[in-house]
Amino acid sequence: MTGEAAIYLGLCVGAVAFASQAPKGDRLAASILASGLLANWLLVEWTYATLSPQTAIRAWGLPVTATDLWAIADLALGVLAVRTGWHRWWGWAVFLLCMAQLCFHPARPLLGDALYTFWLDKILLAQVAVFILIGGRRVANRLSSSARLRWLGRTAQGLTPRSLRALAKVVRP
Repeated sequence: MTGEAAIYLGLCVGAVAFASQAPKGDRLAASILASGLLANWLLVEWTYATLSPQTAIRAWGLPVTATDLWAIADLALGVLAVRTGWHRWWGWAVFLLCMAQLCFHPARPLLGDALYTFWLDKILLAQVAVFILIGGRRVANRLSSSARLRWLGRTAQGLTPRSLRALAKVVRP
């Protein structure tokens, strides 16, 4: 496993942990969806292995590529997102991100591998970000208490639109 793959694995496992900190009414659905995201990522990584699923399926006579399997997995995750998060903003956010992934698969020959994987990686990061938001303050509180980073909790609680505008003025060149 490459270092980059280990980072993405850690982020997907983190998404499951973040989802477990969701508000009580959303916790189970968020955890199921985050587990689906992890399974989707694991399938993508499996397609790079020597004994990949597309190799086994091709042995049965079906002409399947790794990209075909990724598209099926993204569609399945999108369906799971709508099923688990029908009345929740985060279900629709993950669904729309899955649909964006589906749009990139047919464009792979036009984009080239580097640009194609770049955008799919960014969409994965956005999906993980959704689960960080689902966990909300509980995630920030746990991170700050476990790592003794008290400033993280105070900073997250003190952000207001006015303070963000003031910060943007300072950061601008």
